Amino acid sequence: YKLVGIDKGWVYAANRTTAYYTQLPPGKYNFFVKAINNDGLQGPAMQLLTIVIIPAWYQTWWFKILGILVILSLVYIFYRQRIEEEKAKGFAKSSVAELKQVKAEFEKQIAETEMVALRAQMNPHFIFNVLNSINKYILENDSVKASHYLTQFSRLIRQVLENSKSSRVPLEADLQALQLYIDMEKLRFGDKFITTIKVDKNIDQQFVQLPPLLIQPYVENAIWHGLMQKTESGNLDITITQHQENILQVIIEDNGIGREKANELKSKSATKHKSFGMQITRDRIDIVNMLFNIEATIQFEDLHKNGKASGTRVTLNIPV
Repeated sequence: YKLVGIDKGWVYAANRTTAYYTQLPPGKYNFFVKAINNDGLQGPAMQLLTIVIIPAWYQTWWFKILGILVILSLVYIFYRQRIEEEKAKGFAKSSVAELKQVKAEFEKQIAETEMVALRAQMNPHFIFNVLNSINKYILENDSVKASHYLTQFSRLIRQVLENSKSSRVPLEADLQALQLYIDMEKLRFGDKFITTIKVDKNIDQQFVQLPPLLIQPYVENAIWHGLMQKTESGNLDITITQHQENILQVIIEDNGIGREKANELKSKSATKHKSFGMQITRDRIDIVNMLFNIEATIQFEDLHKNGKASGTRVTLNIPV
């Protein structure tokens, strides 16, 4: 026997007189049979039955078309809704919206800064002052300055976070973070000081590596306690040399008021800041020496001109 459209060939029934077909799809089927005697002679094929299976309602063509129309309608409604949302966003662009965006980014930056400050050991006084400056621009509705300041601060935080992932970073990467920090201080204080960074041309800045953020605390100390106390513009010079193969020498020199005069300033905030900053610096050097079994050294030198204090020189000798 054979059910046309289902069986590919004739099915030998032997002594069976029943044929079974299950889960046939809707449609029209013709059932043929033929007989074979014991000598192998075959009779002609005969059509015994015509079977018609009516489709269920969910298998009908009209239901399938209706389903396609519903799906297309939903896609169209979603598309129109998205278009309307984009139009609404376009109409909302104004100075007020820009300020709200800056404020949202500012608040997000505050949340991220705590983790960054802990991992990078950045002075929280600096972070607090930067965020206050951004907030001041926001309150003054100066979205351009606030956005620029926040962009620079975000670049600095990203660079510091990237460097803090490694125990050692290339000198080039550390100096990039240092330059961003100095730029941030200049944005806050204006033309209060001029900075020069000189690196010996024989130093491969991408090859030489050092622990991250060892230089920055001393630069910060020179700016805050030396140069910021001057009435006129000051100079900050950073010189990096490598007189010995495995020793990187960093000299940070300012022409500020000097350490003795800075110690005479008894403002409460300055005293706390100095204590915190110097403690972090000592801790970082101690940890670096212990982790890498090296002896990074620091030397402080008070500079004088005509018998008066004329600044401070800090010399860092960092094994690399």
